Amino acid sequence: MWREQQAVEPDGDPDGAEAQAPARPGRPRDARAHQAIIDATLELLSADGYSKLTIESIANRAGVGKTTIYRRWPSKGPLVSEVISGLIHLGPMVDTGDTRKDLAIFLKAVLTAMSQPLVGGTIPGLANDMGSDPALAEPFRQFIIAPKRQRVNAILDRAVSRGEIDEDVDRELVMDLLVGPILWRALLTGAPLNTDVTQSIVDHVVRSIGLRPVPQNGEVPAPAGRSQR
Repeated sequence: MWREQQAVEPDGDPDGAEAQAPARPGRPRDARAHQAIIDATLELLSADGYSKLTIESIANRAGVGKTTIYRRWPSKGPLVSEVISGLIHLGPMVDTGDTRKDLAIFLKAVLTAMSQPLVGGTIPGLANDMGSDPALAEPFRQFIIAPKRQRVNAILDRAVSRGEIDEDVDRELVMDLLVGPILWRALLTGAPLNTDVTQSIVDHVVRSIGLRPVPQNGEVPAPAGRSQR
């Protein structure tokens, strides 16, 4: 591959001399280096796994110095979080008008993403490193957790606006209840994961938050477990 034959960004750093690559018109040198590092990380993750991945091996594969990488990411964990986030596609935001169905679509997308060997094989290592790498926590939340939380919040916002749930529903807990079983099974127990399981999870969650039928004729029904007077 071309990255193994030429340098992407000369640093003048002590990690080894780098021959200067000709600049490509219209594409900043920093952008080329950034993409080369992302690509190299993905290739090495696929070949060797997270535990064997090192900044040195990434630098060698990308054709840059280690300081080039460290200027962008403080350690391999934040870099890998960004790389893995590019593989987790939730698909377009949908609004079916049915909160139960929207949550089921969301959870199926999460399951599909977690079923990818590279994603499912890497996240446990990232989670394990969070205990010893303080710089990893924020990128992990930003790249891995935040997009899912935003999607769930949007679904719950619509449910509130339709009068299906109360505004004080604990959204953090809803997120945990939805995604937690997927992570538990995918990363720890190895228990079956399929569409039936995700639907069962959603059914339990909507019961726990007291999801009500969509109001008709502008009338807002009483929350579950409360009587109307």
